[in-house]
Amino acid sequence: MRLFLAIELTDEVRQRLITIQNVMREIAAASWTRPENLHLTLKFLGETRDTAVAPLCAAMQEIRIDDAPTLTFDHAVFFPRGGDIGIIGAGASAPPAALGSLVEQIERACRRQGFPRESRRYVPHITIARARRPLRWGLCAVLAEATAPWWPCPPLPLRQFVLMESRLKGTGPEYSVLARFDLEKPEP
Repeated sequence: MRLFLAIELTDEVRQRLITIQNVMREIAAASWTRPENLHLTLKFLGETRDTAVAPLCAAMQEIRIDDAPTLTFDHAVFFPRGGDIGIIGAGASAPPAALGSLVEQIERACRRQGFPRESRRYVPHITIARARRPLRWGLCAVLAEATAPWWPCPPLPLRQFVLMESRLKGTGPEYSVLARFDLEKPEP
């Protein structure tokens, strides 16, 4: 099974990103992430044996953060594939320190479960589209300007994360939640 860890979006954040997608859709040709698939990836685990799921879930249950911060996506981000744009996303200018702590705790716990550590620095973003053909960098300014009135998105609370399974279908990936993990420390 193909797995990843993520934070699900609130309806308010999802609706704002749908509006932003619709504005961008008028400007750029891309494969747009289906609204139900929009999420914040924390760690991609890849193909995982069924027998690894229970120990992974037990390790994730132990992860906590000190407060219940929020994350605000406030601008469009563009990631290269080759020399041109491959990914269009929603980025956060000022992610809370608690998000970095969360990602680091996940990395350490996953490493103990035999998953490799991510080699790239974590950049919080929500993928809203993948370019069918590479998009030119000059298009970034046009997309950013066209969507400026809709940023920032409403704040996203970081209270829970999920283990998701991704099934690749002819119509695109379908995601299902396998487990939920609360981040807030339980009351004494």
